[in-house]
Amino acid sequence: MLDSVASGGEHVPLTAIAAGACVPKPTAYRLLRELASAGWLHREASAPGGFTAGPRLERLALALVENGGCRVARHNILRRLASELSETCNITALNGSQALYIDRVECMSPLRAQLHPGSRVPLYCTASGKLFLAYMSKQRRERLLEKLNIERFTERTHADRHTLQEELQRIRRRGYAVDNEEYVAGLRCVAVPVLDSSRKTIAAVAVQAPAVRLPFERTGLTLPALRRAAAEIAATYEVVERDQKCRRASQRS
Repeated sequence: MLDSVASGGEHVPLTAIAAGACVPKPTAYRLLRELASAGWLHREASAPGGFTAGPRLERLALALVENGGCRVARHNILRRLASELSETCNITALNGSQALYIDRVECMSPLRAQLHPGSRVPLYCTASGKLFLAYMSKQRRERLLEKLNIERFTERTHADRHTLQEELQRIRRRGYAVDNEEYVAGLRCVAVPVLDSSRKTIAAVAVQAPAVRLPFERTGLTLPALRRAAAEIAATYEVVERDQKCRRASQRS
């Protein structure tokens, strides 16, 4: 049942969960209530109803992303990307109302930002964060934006919610996000999504550089390398996904 919710997106209905787990609806409902009370799931009482991942399931998923068996392969991909672009590159994941750095390869230049794996940054003023906001469901995005205390970090920060919404629409249209000195003055970042087999955003890969080395008009030049790396990183998740499907199939048989 947890797998049905995790793979089904937001607001997965009871009928779909029961069918996926091959259990009667009354049994599924009882177990889902217990999982929700333990924090593994969240039950959406209002329309459209259904169940979504709870905080414990999200923490488990994040731990697997950080420490899963393909971590070395992903780090090597990131290292090659940083070498190709000669700038610092990172992989981030959505962590509640923040973006979490799960891996990072620093460039050799002494002029760089110190954001280590494990660092958390706001969603609304970072490239990866805006990417996660842009690609999540409308309902989830609205819930997050309602709770966010938007702070102006630089003169370029989108502190106005209407302006931010317009920026998120542009990101969805073009398929990448830019932090144009919105979080740290003098620092520019470009991020692209890492998509799973169902086209859901599971992570983001980004390049980060001082604005003097990455002029805004040249940010698009980083996209081919970023997208190649994102596709390679996505392939490592597909390996894990195939293994999980094989185990589930053997258990059912």
